[in-house]
Amino acid sequence: MLDRQTNQICEGVNISYIKSQKFKVARVSFTVFVPLNKETASLNAVLLAVLERSCKKYPDFSSFNKKLEELYGANIYSSVDKVGDSQALTISAVCINDDSAFDKSKVTLNVAELLSEMIFNPCLDGEKFREEDVIQAKRQIKEMIQSEQNDKKSYAKLRCTELMCQDEKFGINKYGKKEDIDKITSENLFQAWKNLLETGKTEILILGNHDYNAAYKLFLEKFSKIQRKNIQKCETFIKDRVENVREFEDFLDVSQCKLVIGFRVPIKTEEYIFSTGLMSALLGGTPTSKLFLNVRETLSLCYYCSSNFNKDKGIMFIESGIEQKNFIRAKQEILKQLEEIKKGNFSEEELDETKIYLSQSFKKIEDSLSAIGGWYICQSLSKKVFTPKEYANRINSVTKSQIIEAAKNIQLDTIYLLMGKGGKISET
Repeated sequence: MLDRQTNQICEGVNISYIKSQKFKVARVSFTVFVPLNKETASLNAVLLAVLERSCKKYPDFSSFNKKLEELYGANIYSSVDKVGDSQALTISAVCINDDSAFDKSKVTLNVAELLSEMIFNPCLDGEKFREEDVIQAKRQIKEMIQSEQNDKKSYAKLRCTELMCQDEKFGINKYGKKEDIDKITSENLFQAWKNLLETGKTEILILGNHDYNAAYKLFLEKFSKIQRKNIQKCETFIKDRVENVREFEDFLDVSQCKLVIGFRVPIKTEEYIFSTGLMSALLGGTPTSKLFLNVRETLSLCYYCSSNFNKDKGIMFIESGIEQKNFIRAKQEILKQLEEIKKGNFSEEELDETKIYLSQSFKKIEDSLSAIGGWYICQSLSKKVFTPKEYANRINSVTKSQIIEAAKNIQLDTIYLLMGKGGKISET
């Protein structure tokens, strides 16, 4: 059982501790949540890439990596994610647990101190970041955006999201746009850094078996020097009605077409989160799902076909790779499988198999520190936080009638097709 102890450091800043003797390593993560914004998405992503490189105390590659080696080969990671309509900026440190150190030193606390130095005392040139650091960070984020575009499966989902939510924050890429990166300067990056520390909703998560109180006091002291004000509200707009279904097409040099279908999921009650999640898995989230067995295996209409429910935004996507000639039939058969669930045309055995599959997936979360960290970071903006076991129990309590109701509740919103240049859709 993952018991989580949470304390508030100051307004909008929480620190949580999950004690576990299961792992030989510990993890400290620092996440700032801000509303997704076209003007700041790239700025924040580049800022994170700058912060993860060094700090004032260890300003260059050699001194910074030497310090990591002294901490028994600790590692630093960063990630930019999207949680609902918010951008999540995370820097994490992973190190060995204190009781695994030869000298029994407080490794986790020392790693937390290094992480705090990176965040609160970065390398600055007056009131701006060092130019060479900014240039490297801008190049890094451009490469991340390019890698998304190179992966056509990922690109298709991103484009569908962008088009489906073009008037919503969720439609903004978590890294922003390449053209916006070129406008970033060392000076406005400095202002973005100050803004995040002063106004961003912050979640600090410590996992392992070590002295939590010392880490709590460390971050309490750091934030005592920050004038917190006008804390940004991280709220998500969930669309509950679709007026018109829209269809979009893009043309690129691709041999395999990508079909992405987006649905809106009005979250009427907390129960809809669990029933819709299970319904999505029954439809296309397991090796025994309807989309996999019928559309892919029996009819051979696609190379892959799966569904995924985003509970934070109230959206479900069905993704598939298809031959261009099969577009119309594949689309029809995919939607037909959803209709089958609405009619209750699935057995208790199918439902039980899906529940077992999901339960095993939730159980596996507790086998990885990074998975545990990601689990709780994604729930940081939720009204109620569940452990993986609690979530699995709620999923397992969903009935067949609730599945049918969940399927009837979702609404088709957007159909997106990425096809080869010069392609044409056949009506047959």
